[in-house]
Amino acid sequence: MTKAFEGPMFEYLLPETAEVRPVSDILAAHQAAIEFQREVEHRQAFEDYCQWYYKLAAQNQAEMLAMQNDADSFLWWRGKSS
Repeated sequence: MTKAFEGPMFEYLLPETAEVRPVSDILAAHQAAIEFQREVEHRQAFEDYCQWYYKLAAQNQAEMLAMQNDADSFLWWRGKSS
């Protein structure tokens, strides 16, 4: 072995240590990775939903304001013609 790979920092890269690691440790690490990925996907989906909701709310507010302005204009016109 070369000096660069000796020591605890790169111990996980050595093939002989992979065989010594208990299977339960490997499965636990794999399960943690899966749970982390699910959490990331869940948070991203929630963020996407929030952005969609805020955009829709702003659009609805703009449409409501436009309808109010149209109603005010109609009532003004109707009052003038009577």
